[in-house]
Amino acid sequence: MSKKYLIEFIGEYDYVAPWIGQEEPTTMGEEFEKMKELILKSEVKDIVEFKFIDIKKDGLEETGHEDVQMLMATGKLPPIVKVNKLVATYGRYQHNIVLEMVRFLIEEEENNN
Repeated sequence: MSKKYLIEFIGEYDYVAPWIGQEEPTTMGEEFEKMKELILKSEVKDIVEFKFIDIKKDGLEETGHEDVQMLMATGKLPPIVKVNKLVATYGRYQHNIVLEMVRFLIEEEENNN
């Protein structure tokens, strides 16, 4: 299996959001690193790539993420995480769901070959 899966974490790197259930508020950048750590400990570690897109610094139109701009216009909040351009999660830190989506896409690819 040589295909790479791109995981894009879209938000504000230094933004601190006090999410329900968190003991200590963390930045979106810290949560991006936690997500990477979790996924890099899994069986998919060799076929994933990560990218953080800072909506304040990088912009959305400039990075080809008009779909994220539309989501946000309907009230969906960052962070928005995409796997191979498909939205996996938004508004909360749900790192396990991102990992499960990568696994699902791998399985789908294997079943279609």
